Amino acid sequence: MGEEVGQTAKESEEGLLDIYKLHVEMADRVSQRREGANRLFVTLLSAMTVLMAAVLRFGPELEIIPVKFVILILVAAVLALAGSWYIVILAPGISSFGLTVS
Repeated sequence: MGEEVGQTAKESEEGLLDIYKLHVEMADRVSQRREGANRLFVTLLSAMTVLMAAVLRFGPELEIIPVKFVILILVAAVLALAGSWYIVILAPGISSFGLTVS
């Protein structure tokens, strides 16, 4: 009878270890997804910043479209992208760390 109890305790510990491994793997996957999303948003925001700088530098010389109009659209796009980044990173369905959008 003592062997049965010891064996059950060992199986229980192995089960807990398997659950721990699963949790670690899931947390790693969430981190990878967030890293990928961050990389995408940083790339897009950097590209928009470069585009805005190019419009400010070369826009007045080209005089194709009013520079203020282009800058206004780019600023609106940057703000929309930054807002969507905030929502994606702190979305309750994605977050496994208890963070919520408030």
